Amino acid sequence: MGWQSCQLISFGRNEFGALGRRGPTHQPAAVELPPTCGRVRRVVAGDEHTLVEADAGVYAWGLNSHGQLGLDSEVNDLEYVRNPQVAA
Repeated sequence: MGWQSCQLISFGRNEFGALGRRGPTHQPAAVELPPTCGRVRRVVAGDEHTLVEADAGVYAWGLNSHGQLGLDSEVNDLEYVRNPQVAA
């Protein structure tokens, strides 16, 4: 199962960028992954971060204070970042 588009709709609290976009919070809005993402396979949302598994790899955004995005740093990402260490 998977979506054919690289667009997701996010809504809720966006305090740490968990919605994958800048701008107004608490309003549903699109998150555009790059067109090269391929098919979206899975979306996992934590309280303050989100992970997306797609054909092109794993994308993550939001709170990263304990490395929950799987990146080399503990910097929060307000917009998606592709995790080069994880292959889909």
